[in-house]
Amino acid sequence: MLFTSRAYLAAVNALLAEHSLGLTELVPQNPFAAELKSAVISVLRAGSRTPFDEGRWIHIFNHEKRTTQLNIVAMAFNELGHSPLLFGELWRPIKNPFVIRDVEGKLERAARYLQRRHGEVVRLRSSRLALEAWGLADIDREPQLVQPGAEQPSLHFMAELPHPDYNKPLRMFEAGGLTFMYYEHPETIGRITAGIAPPYRYPHMVVVSENARPRLIVRTEQVRPGSLMLCTMDPSSRHSNFGLFSPTSADAFIKRAVEVAANYKQ
Repeated sequence: MLFTSRAYLAAVNALLAEHSLGLTELVPQNPFAAELKSAVISVLRAGSRTPFDEGRWIHIFNHEKRTTQLNIVAMAFNELGHSPLLFGELWRPIKNPFVIRDVEGKLERAARYLQRRHGEVVRLRSSRLALEAWGLADIDREPQLVQPGAEQPSLHFMAELPHPDYNKPLRMFEAGGLTFMYYEHPETIGRITAGIAPPYRYPHMVVVSENARPRLIVRTEQVRPGSLMLCTMDPSSRHSNFGLFSPTSADAFIKRAVEVAANYKQ
C-alpha cells in the first residue's frame, strides 16, 4: 500500500461502492436511499471551503463522472458506519475525489484485485447516479418488477426457498391478495436437496406467494455477527439490499416485509 497511487485507491473504492449499490434498492420506497442522500450531502458539506450551497453541490454531484460519484458514495457509506459488503474490505482513505485523475485507467487493475481476493467480477455500470428529492437514485437502472406469470422462477430462486419437509411457517396470513409465510432460520431447498449452503444465515424470512406461486422472498441476511441486512430475491434471482435492519420482534419484521411486498406488486 505504501507506493499505491491515489487513482488506484479511488478505483478500488469505486468498485467496492458499485458492488454495495448493486445490492441496494435505490427506489423512493427504500428509506436507506434517503439516508445515503443525506450522508452524501454531509460529505459534500464537509469538503466545501465556501459557504455551502446545497442546490449547487447537488448539481455538481449529478453531473460528475461515475467514478467520482462512487467515491463520494463510498465516503457516505463510511460516514453511516457501513463497511463494504465484500468481507474483510475497508474503504480506502482519499481526501478529495474531485481532484484525483485517471481513476478510469486503474479500474481493470482494481477489478483484478477484487476477483483474485473475493472471486467477484465487479464492473462499472454505465448508468448515472443522481441526488433526487427522495434520495440517491441510479438513473436508467430502476428495477423492473416481475409480473405474475411472466416467467418461470429461476433455479437459484427456488433453491433459496424453505424446504417444505423441513420447515413449517410460524405464521401464515393473507393481505392484498398475497399469501405471506413467515419462517425463522429456515433450511433451504438448495441445502437439503443439493448440499449447497446459503451464503448467509437468514434469521427471518417471509415467502410471498400469489395463487400458490412464490413471487418474492423477503429476509434478513446476517452478513457478519451482529449485522443484519434487509434483502429481497425475486423469481429472476435479482437480489436487492435495503440496508441495515434489526427487527425488534417478529411482528416488526413481518410489518416491514408486507410493506416491501406491496411495493413489488403492480
